[in-house]
Amino acid sequence: MDLLSDALGRVRETGERWFEAELHRLSGELMLQLPMVDRAGVETRLQHAIEVARGQHADLWELRAATSLGRLQIAQDRGGEAHDLLAPLYSKFTEGFATSDLQSAQRVLCEADGRRA
Repeated sequence: MDLLSDALGRVRETGERWFEAELHRLSGELMLQLPMVDRAGVETRLQHAIEVARGQHADLWELRAATSLGRLQIAQDRGGEAHDLLAPLYSKFTEGFATSDLQSAQRVLCEADGRRA
């Protein structure tokens, strides 16, 4: 967490934001591994990652963050929200379906569809 915090500090200092969304996503993923998980804090961090990526038109970073958030939502029995978030992003892609990012997104979508509330 300290390394990610330092990296985000450098983003603020330098204005070099190309990796910022992924740093926020990784922070959220790491927060889920902590003994005392603040799920609301994780969700806020992942939402921020999505917003940053969307603002940069960085579809892959946005997809990664949405996939992470979708997993969290499914774990909270919010499959419908996960689907609604991830489906439009996934449909933007027209190639690269063999990549791990798109395969992960597809798995989360399938799970969300099975758990839609």
